[in-house]
Amino acid sequence: MTKASRTPRNLIGLWSAVEVVGWLYVASATAGVFILLALAFASGAMAETAAVASVIVGDLMALFYLLGAILTLIWYYWSTRNLHAMNLKVGSSPLWAVLWFFIPFLSLWKPYGVTADLWAASTQPDTWRKTREPIFLRWWWGLFLAGSILSSIANVLLQRASPDGLLILAPGLACLAASGVIFLRMGRTVSLRQRDLVRANYRRAPAENTPRWAD
Repeated sequence: MTKASRTPRNLIGLWSAVEVVGWLYVASATAGVFILLALAFASGAMAETAAVASVIVGDLMALFYLLGAILTLIWYYWSTRNLHAMNLKVGSSPLWAVLWFFIPFLSLWKPYGVTADLWAASTQPDTWRKTREPIFLRWWWGLFLAGSILSSIANVLLQRASPDGLLILAPGLACLAASGVIFLRMGRTVSLRQRDLVRANYRRAPAENTPRWAD
């Protein structure tokens, strides 16, 4: 491993790109909630307008979600790599910090653990193993899981032409939008704190490092 590869990086530029796409997704998801409610309860010309709007907003949401997911995973990789470069040996490697999102069943809780480690080690590097994650992280992950489950159920119902799908998809999108807002707040704090650590050339003594799961 070269010295350059061990050097932590300032990720504010990357995070700014995540934020732009993230807020666009939150905005489109929020608009989608109202459009779905209009489709479920409106009639006549309003229902036709809502149907057209739902197609446009749906396409935008899919685009922003895809771009946001790619940028966010890149951010997870580099933020975790930063921690390892600072001798903050969190429980997952940079590669696994990304791969956990794609492994069935384990993806239900492993990404939360990675994020909790990111938060603790970035905001309290000297005592990170004893730092408890804030309650808003639990809200973030709970809302994300709830929104994903509701959206999956709604898509199955919509494929069967069931109108109940609209009523389930609306709260699903609301959960995902709320989850996105919390994540954007968390990620900005982590990125700003890591920027400060990079500027201070922070390194923790290797002997003091133990993964949180080993406590």
